[in-house]
Amino acid sequence: SMRHNKLHEGEIALQKINKVDLAIYQDAGRIMRPFMPDQHRNFFESQPYLILGSIDEESRPWASIVVGKPGFATSPHETLLQICTNIIPGDPLKKSIRSGAYIGLLGIELATKRRNRMNGKIIKVDSSQTSATDNFLVKVDLSFGNCPKYIQSRAIKIDEKKLSEIHQIQPPALSSSLSQDQIGVIRKSDTFFIASSYIPNETDPSSGVDVSHRGGKPGFVQVQDDGTTLKWPDYVGNYLFNTLGNLYKNPKCGLMFPDFDNGDLLQIYGEATILMDDKSMPGAQRMVQFVIKQVRHTRVALPFNWKYLDTSPYSPEVEFREGINPQTGVAGYPLVVRDIILETPDTKTYHLSGEIAVTTDQIPGQYGTFDIEINGTHYIRTWTISSAPSNRSNYSLKITVKRKRGGVVSNWMFDHFTLGSTITLTGLGGDFTMNTALNNDHKLLMIAAGTGITPFMSMLRGLFTSYPTHNINNLDIVLLYSSKTREDTIFIDELTTLTTVSKGRFKLLGVTTQENVDGSLYGRINKKMVIENVPDLLSRRVAMCGPEEFMKPMLGELKELNYPLANCLLENYNF
Repeated sequence: SMRHNKLHEGEIALQKINKVDLAIYQDAGRIMRPFMPDQHRNFFESQPYLILGSIDEESRPWASIVVGKPGFATSPHETLLQICTNIIPGDPLKKSIRSGAYIGLLGIELATKRRNRMNGKIIKVDSSQTSATDNFLVKVDLSFGNCPKYIQSRAIKIDEKKLSEIHQIQPPALSSSLSQDQIGVIRKSDTFFIASSYIPNETDPSSGVDVSHRGGKPGFVQVQDDGTTLKWPDYVGNYLFNTLGNLYKNPKCGLMFPDFDNGDLLQIYGEATILMDDKSMPGAQRMVQFVIKQVRHTRVALPFNWKYLDTSPYSPEVEFREGINPQTGVAGYPLVVRDIILETPDTKTYHLSGEIAVTTDQIPGQYGTFDIEINGTHYIRTWTISSAPSNRSNYSLKITVKRKRGGVVSNWMFDHFTLGSTITLTGLGGDFTMNTALNNDHKLLMIAAGTGITPFMSMLRGLFTSYPTHNINNLDIVLLYSSKTREDTIFIDELTTLTTVSKGRFKLLGVTTQENVDGSLYGRINKKMVIENVPDLLSRRVAMCGPEEFMKPMLGELKELNYPLANCLLENYNF
């Protein structure tokens, strides 16, 4: 009955109101796990700050930031995160740290736009260590990655002196509305954090606290002149409605605005109302109105120097003007269909190109986010880019799309997309990439099912054919690739060619589940098949991509072979 299997009734209500087809969107592109995979554990351990959501004794959620030298958070086990920090004086978090308390946690690296979330419970508080006054152990209920949308990137430098003087910070000034200066901070802000909670009762498995990032172009948070009310747009997200689902059932929430210019911190508690039909800003699917109850302003709280790098390509404009698509709020990069390849009876590759070098920064394995117009409605969809960036042309890319039951957009494309059709690319993202898969390792086992092959195809093209940037001399890659029949095996000819082109560095093990084919393994991939064909499994990294119903049992088989699951790079493929 863990939370990761159960969206609560607020989240489900919002999905229904917004006509989200759960079959398509269930945990799209991420996987919610009851443990932290290695890449998340390493990520949390390398951060100089974490964002925490907590609930005070009056049931008010607050969003806070805890800071320290990288390593102040450690993960002794895949289900545990130990935090040793000095909480900023006057932060409500201080009183909320107690055994049994729910906590929401977000690690966000603004420079790389990586972010990982974790919800859990504090199981132990220990104040015996001398260097840090606040030491507590969090047990994971739910761990998941988030896409890089709407994150404005900034480089960070730790100010060691300020960090060592955290205890000297003056407690916050309290008020019940915003001053003119504070209004100014919010109007220029492009980033804030929101803590929300849903705790119907202690035994309900969907209970918990969430803390989440909200980003946009400066001005995306509107402030009424008297400083009592805020309003911000809710942009297209992951359709899981974690935060809005909480607010739908419990309007209490806490906001935190960091001032990147001077290190000030604004923490604001209040109550939010979701304005379901308000689309008064570009890209707004709905608006959220927030009535302020308490403002806490801590001066020069953050021991960091920040340098603005860039704005997310997804972040909509804040005012309507010509050239902006009102539904998505963005001006994207128009692409035209140059070629269509029928890969299998239900899968096509679309070769798209445009006037702008769109894939200059693409890392093989990443996905593109696209805006496609069908009968006057704009749909935002994400597909892995199956091509790799090439030194010949950054003006084109390929996406490989499969027909699927209930797939409004993919089925429409399959039936109606022709040469000359247009689609708009609005951004690139994802950290299931060649870099994270190899992770400075040279032995890799790729496990794919169905269209889960697409990120691997991009990586293999990147490594062996298009524009090799990695040293491939000592690479040893095995691909275990499951499809129903030989005819359903996407890219089979090219993959076979790659085994030769790679001069033995890449080995293909095709598996068919519904027909017995020469040169292929037959049946469902199980531990016996893995260990017979990949006897050195334990010395390899594993990267896996496929539908949920493939990945879950597959993780079970690996676990029985004593493979450390946290060393598995996963991409859930329900786009």
